[in-house]
Amino acid sequence: MAGANCPFPHRRAVAGCSLDFYAPSPIPDESGIECFQTLTGCLISRLTYLVLRTDLVHDFMGDLTITLISPSGVSVDIVSNEGAGLRLDGVYVFSDNATALITRVSGEGTLQPGLYRPEGSMAKLYGMNPAGLWTVRFMDGGAGDVGTVRALQLMFVGTVWPAPPAGACGASYGGSVVTLADVGSAALPAIVEGCPWTRITKVVVRVDLMHSYMGDLQIMLRGPDGTVTDVSSNNGGSKDLSGVYEFDDAAAKSIADSSTYTALPIKESGASVLPPGAYRPEASFAAFCGKAPNGQWSLRFKDDVDGGTGATATLRGFQVILYGTNPWPPLAPGECGATFTGCTAGGHDDGSGGGCITTANMAHCPFTSITEVRLQLRVDSYREGDVYLGLRGSLSHVLNLTWGPEAFGRAHTVTLDGEYEISDLATKELEGDEGLFDPGPRDMLPGSYKPYNLLSSLYGMAPEGTWQLEMRVSYIRWWTLDTARVVVKGRSTWPDPPVGACAANVLSPGTGYVAPGGTQTLAASLAGCPFASISNVVLKLALYQRYREDAVVTLIGPTGLQARPHGAVEALAAAIWNISYPGYYFRPVLAGEYELRSDQSSNVRFDSTPQDCRYGFCSPLFYWPVTERPTIRQPYQPAQNFSVFTGSSPAGTWRVVLRSVANSGDWAGTGSLPAGREGVVRGFQVLVW
Repeated sequence: MAGANCPFPHRRAVAGCSLDFYAPSPIPDESGIECFQTLTGCLISRLTYLVLRTDLVHDFMGDLTITLISPSGVSVDIVSNEGAGLRLDGVYVFSDNATALITRVSGEGTLQPGLYRPEGSMAKLYGMNPAGLWTVRFMDGGAGDVGTVRALQLMFVGTVWPAPPAGACGASYGGSVVTLADVGSAALPAIVEGCPWTRITKVVVRVDLMHSYMGDLQIMLRGPDGTVTDVSSNNGGSKDLSGVYEFDDAAAKSIADSSTYTALPIKESGASVLPPGAYRPEASFAAFCGKAPNGQWSLRFKDDVDGGTGATATLRGFQVILYGTNPWPPLAPGECGATFTGCTAGGHDDGSGGGCITTANMAHCPFTSITEVRLQLRVDSYREGDVYLGLRGSLSHVLNLTWGPEAFGRAHTVTLDGEYEISDLATKELEGDEGLFDPGPRDMLPGSYKPYNLLSSLYGMAPEGTWQLEMRVSYIRWWTLDTARVVVKGRSTWPDPPVGACAANVLSPGTGYVAPGGTQTLAASLAGCPFASISNVVLKLALYQRYREDAVVTLIGPTGLQARPHGAVEALAAAIWNISYPGYYFRPVLAGEYELRSDQSSNVRFDSTPQDCRYGFCSPLFYWPVTERPTIRQPYQPAQNFSVFTGSSPAGTWRVVLRSVANSGDWAGTGSLPAGREGVVRGFQVLVW
């Protein structure tokens, strides 16, 4: 039976797995017996030490042969007609670590019970997985003397998948053992998480399996991005596999080299077993170098030959170990980041553009609301014509960092090579004379540049989730992104109210959108306010709406009074604007944190015509005057004056309701609308005086 000291699923060094044979069994004269039992439930993945204990009696030791046979069929001679006329009576323990050799015993009387080194080394079994059927064979080769096996025990010591070495990341398959049928296939997954690198530099794979005809077997490794390499493909002929095999490009022997399969351990059946150990894979793991490490890896097995052998495989698990580098400095306290893998956007000889999209997942970020964004790039590009960059947040519109993707064809030649940062705080313009718009051929110096559309439109968004970076290039040139990283700062609470004000707050990233025709309500309680009636109200709103005209936002006070900070634009006005300024000037996006107040002079209304929402979205913190670059903007005027709350009590529950009216679909002359007209409110703060 399996020992009790192997708790599943902890993968650690395990000692104490054993098989115990209790029933006494006579050893027939000039014949033999086999004691066999199956080891299950013990999580040792590779055997490092083995002990055989046998309590037996035999009148003439020289007649006796004891053989240990592993589940893979490899056998070890424990005793082979040693000791001549010595008698056996007691408990004899056989271990490779013993100093007394069983081959050196002699004399008369009874062999002293105790610890002995077996005739054959048990080391040939080390590295194998001990699970399966173990057999101990006792043979009597002479007439006249008999014996009895009174008790028998096998004790297994070994290791499971070790932790990745220092400086490495890794993951192991932790599921149940899989049996691969003849002419069958299977895949074992292992998910790598939390690996800090942007690029893999080395891959090592450890595989724990048994197979009775290696030449039938194909093994393939698949990375998170879909890259697949052949670990072994129909190598080894009739050789067997049993144990833990490590595949490493730096190994001395290749799994595909025929010289690997000489001088191998032989089973009783006559078949040979490939010793567990390190081998070079058939195809180099260099195919994974430069890729991102995190995600699901899988090892695929396929028995693709039906040779009448009935060969099957037992797949006990695998471990992937990854080494890598990170070109970016560590994030500062209070920052979250997500790293994009590289890709190449190449044009075509016919002058048409080419592009690529790469994604990055920002996980475990504690912020509910972004307050700062910057994009870091490592690029190598020769540009003739136009390069387009677009960034999409986890729950937001696509933000044009360079002039829109329809603007190809300016035919300027700029070489980019190095590290660049795109930040709202930069002093140089990405589209200016120091950036991509220089009319003469030159190198664009690495450094920090301000984007075409400010990253501030992402403020107020939830950072967690999948970010997307899009690149396009026109003409026959190319743009190669080595790697990129988006870095965000944020907050999880609204700031404290100013002196003399009271506040009701709620801030949550939300989990979904409001579809056309739906509503969403967020509520926040205000208590402990020292004044009895309201004289002024300010609303801070964290909002995303794919088309501003689809949203009607309503602020409801504790007494049921309502005001619309934003209402649907009249269809007629929208249609007139579309005729005057086609394209991206209409149907702007609401994205970020907006401040609405009616106590200050401002000509910027939250529901006004789109000239106040330039280049595709209504900026939450900045605005674009017609003739100059962005400046800090004034708050928006709400659609309905907040004076409706004047004189009412501030205490109680304040609510913000988002209603999606799908008004953008009613516009005249707009044609078909793209999908994704959803919206969501992620929080609000009501300030009252």
